[in-house]
Amino acid sequence: MKLWIVAADMGYGHLRAAYSFEKNANLKILNIGNDEFTSEKVKSKWKIYQGMYEVVSRNKNKHIIGKFLFGLMNDLLWIPNLYTKRDLSQPTYQVKMLYKQIQKGLYDDFIKIVSDNHLPIFSTFYAPSIAADFNGRDNNYCFITDSDLNRVWVAENPQQSKIKYFVASDRAYYRLLKYGVKNENIFKTGYPFNDEILTEEAVKNSLVRRLKIFDPEGKSELKKIITEKIGFDYTDVIRKEPLTITFAVGGAGAQRELARKILKGFKNELYENKIKFYLVAGSRNDVREYFDNLVEKEKYVNVEIIYEKNKMDYFKKFDNVMLQTDILWTKPSELSFYTAIGLPIIIAPTIGAQEEANKKWLRDEMGIGIIQNKPSYAKEWVEHHLKSKRFVDAAILGYLKQNIDGKQKILNIIKDNL
Repeated sequence: MKLWIVAADMGYGHLRAAYSFEKNANLKILNIGNDEFTSEKVKSKWKIYQGMYEVVSRNKNKHIIGKFLFGLMNDLLWIPNLYTKRDLSQPTYQVKMLYKQIQKGLYDDFIKIVSDNHLPIFSTFYAPSIAADFNGRDNNYCFITDSDLNRVWVAENPQQSKIKYFVASDRAYYRLLKYGVKNENIFKTGYPFNDEILTEEAVKNSLVRRLKIFDPEGKSELKKIITEKIGFDYTDVIRKEPLTITFAVGGAGAQRELARKILKGFKNELYENKIKFYLVAGSRNDVREYFDNLVEKEKYVNVEIIYEKNKMDYFKKFDNVMLQTDILWTKPSELSFYTAIGLPIIIAPTIGAQEEANKKWLRDEMGIGIIQNKPSYAKEWVEHHLKSKRFVDAAILGYLKQNIDGKQKILNIIKDNL
């Protein structure tokens, strides 16, 4: 089934959620504002938006100006309390500004391309969906890339809008209802993982290896439940590899400095082959160089840097690395949904309202997120969580509470609505 697959080059979140649909894309995945179909005038505007986002994200805690600019950006992304009597369906300033951009033609290039035929539109960024809706398109679908969302994701008049939404969390589902979206236009599908890499069998085998190192003697109170779910006793598995932790920075390259503190605390364990680290630089060469210099200067062993110039290649490599990973350490971005493959997550400090919402979802609603303590003492508190079975519980609950077949569910719903 061919679709118009649309994303945006703002960090990794929107493009990562779209990349598993690459084979379903008509022509290619449309990277809104940054592809050959977009005029140079519009491209220049998008480069300004992207550049501002990255600079502000990287410098949120640097100097008064950095804090001030981040505060302004964060106010635009603000997510109101879900539990309120206020009418949250009314369009906000951000929504009105988006419609002004649409009326001024910022998305005309995109509308022209998708008008070549009437294939369904699947977008992981709000603006193309709303622009298509404004221009009267039906078969218009949008995936919410976080566990909660700002009002800007929803049309000015949600009751008249034809956009259908896919979500991976109950919170996003209820948020859309609060924003006025019709119940029949919301579908809880789960996150659209790459089903060629993160297959059911591969995910189960990866989880079993993880549980063997977290709970080698099977003392977890959840052991019986997960053993029945996966179909065999994981304590019978032989595991020789060391504990493997993956530290990932976001698309803006923020928090790369954390790696220095983390690795320093595990230096002896790295040399003794008791632990292995993946440092994820993504597609950012500046982050790769920072990690390379760090590893070379300190002469670390058992540290591998994950980098690919092309973002699609990076996403594929990342998914394969997740199957070899025991603990994911990252800020709570779209990677929060990777807990669905039975992967415990150590939550690094948040950047922005979206990530703060994801942190609350992981910690308070799902009970699977582990807040980062002092990085320099990581060895001590990671060992504590291993002994207390916190990691094994997080892995099992993440796997049981979510699903990994979100991509197929999305495709089935689109097909049924043709």
